[in-house]
Amino acid sequence: MQIFFVALFWMIWSSLVAPEIGMAHTILRPEEVELARLLGNSFSQSLDVSVEQNRKYRAILQARLNTGSGRFEDVKLFLPSGNAQVDLDLLDAVLSMDKVSVPSILRGNDFIDFEFMIGGSASGEISEIAKRYHREFVPQAGSSAFHAIPLSVLQKYPTLFTYLELTSPAHFRSIANKKIRTEEIAKLREPWLRFFDSHPSASKQQILELEKELDLRFALLKH
Repeated sequence: MQIFFVALFWMIWSSLVAPEIGMAHTILRPEEVELARLLGNSFSQSLDVSVEQNRKYRAILQARLNTGSGRFEDVKLFLPSGNAQVDLDLLDAVLSMDKVSVPSILRGNDFIDFEFMIGGSASGEISEIAKRYHREFVPQAGSSAFHAIPLSVLQKYPTLFTYLELTSPAHFRSIANKKIRTEEIAKLREPWLRFFDSHPSASKQQILELEKELDLRFALLKH
């Protein structure tokens, strides 16, 4: 079985019905609605774009959810925004996402295809989360700002950090725009996903130690 539907995550969840999300089949099961809600919340909480960026740029990212592992595969920018920073933040939001709890009726060796979108007249969850945007870090020329600690940490370990802590200049790195590709960002986030799996709970010190270890491993630049 393979299900495909486009989840317009900027919609208000109470209005999430089949015609509005463009499902290929006509009936949207409650379990699919719940899965879309969970993924939409994780995506918006991990996404770090400003209100202005969300209004100015439109982008679509396609990703295939493995219903057995609860993780995404085959992530790709279907419609790039034309802005390297926005594309990076969109890729990072999905590639750093912790595994989702797939409803048992949907779980198995199957895949569900999603499209994550930003831009245009977006309202609801993404527009609201964009209001928190705060960034003082200025990346090197020809580079974009990359979160040394993914914002998905805020959901995985909600008591350890605040958004403002993770968006302070100390927790940003420069990544060359030419490296803003799925395989490059996935490589940088894979250690975090493994950490999430092996640490149902974690300390702030453990997170900071992993940040330091990955700085050295990947030669990430602070300035």
